[in-house]
Amino acid sequence: MKQVFKGISFVCILLALSLSGCKEDVPFNEDYDETAYPFPDIYRFPDIDVPSDNPLTIAKVDLGRKLFYETLISKSQTMSCGTCHNLGSALTDNGLPFSTNDIGEITTRNATPLFNLAWTDKGFFWDGRVMTLEDAVEDAIVNEQHPEWETTLNGIKADEEYAFAFREAFKNAAVDETNVIKAISSFIRTIISSDSKYDKSLRGQATLTALEQEGFDLVFTTERGDCFHCHGVYPFMTDNDFHDNGLQDASTIGQYTDLGLGGANGVSTDIGKMKAPPLRNLSYTAPYMHDGRFATLDEVIDFYSEGLHVTPNIDPLMKQALQGGVQLTPQEKAALKAFLLTLDDPAFINNDDYKSPF
Repeated sequence: MKQVFKGISFVCILLALSLSGCKEDVPFNEDYDETAYPFPDIYRFPDIDVPSDNPLTIAKVDLGRKLFYETLISKSQTMSCGTCHNLGSALTDNGLPFSTNDIGEITTRNATPLFNLAWTDKGFFWDGRVMTLEDAVEDAIVNEQHPEWETTLNGIKADEEYAFAFREAFKNAAVDETNVIKAISSFIRTIISSDSKYDKSLRGQATLTALEQEGFDLVFTTERGDCFHCHGVYPFMTDNDFHDNGLQDASTIGQYTDLGLGGANGVSTDIGKMKAPPLRNLSYTAPYMHDGRFATLDEVIDFYSEGLHVTPNIDPLMKQALQGGVQLTPQEKAALKAFLLTLDDPAFINNDDYKSPF
């Protein structure tokens, strides 16, 4: 019995030493606040999946909002995420077809809106090149803001308010690249647009006009407008998937000017496919399409009505491509536009929770 007791004592000592070593990796941080962010329960919006290694907390979301608008996170220290994602433009780039990154290069695609991304599950960006929001944030920061991370992090560490905010947001309290990305991702995950006139009509708080209802029917209930295949998924107004919508004037694979999803994954049958954007907040997100070629919503409607190209990978759901489009009448175009405008959300673009805290 005596030998067994000694053996057990030896094992306990080793276990205690092991646990002590683990604690050294994550030092005690009395400022850490793990209070969960109260994600709202929104009518007909599903639950969200949050990464297990990036739990959503109030402190982290608050920090992420500051970092989203922090210009230190750029090579020149003059450009933030919010520079190209302006809230008044539904977090797109101020009506510009393309953005200018921190080293003066012009981007090749239109900046996408940043609302309702907590529910994206099929890839981010027009070409779907990354699968998680955290990877998307990292991609955008590295390729658009070009930070020199040592300089950026030293600048953040020198700010006592930031140092405390990182202690509140992260158990390890580390002011590092990983935690910067996690914090910004957490903030973006909470950005929601859900209070348009159409949303209110579903909640019994508003009524569509006859013209708006006619446009609703074109989107949701018939193939006359042929919109519902890609955009008729409520509440997001996109299927979050990738399609060749006949935009590019390409009769062969080699004629595509933007490879889209196929350029990201190397699959030839995916060349030319772009992510279907949401139909929400169209009044604020012009110009339209991945290359910003259409300045007005009327031009977009005209394109789908009579401007389609029959491309090698055109989506089979574009059933009227051979006729150039769905050939809408002037009345149908007016109705479609009227309904699309019911998806504007003025409360969203004026939400103080999404504005710069500086």
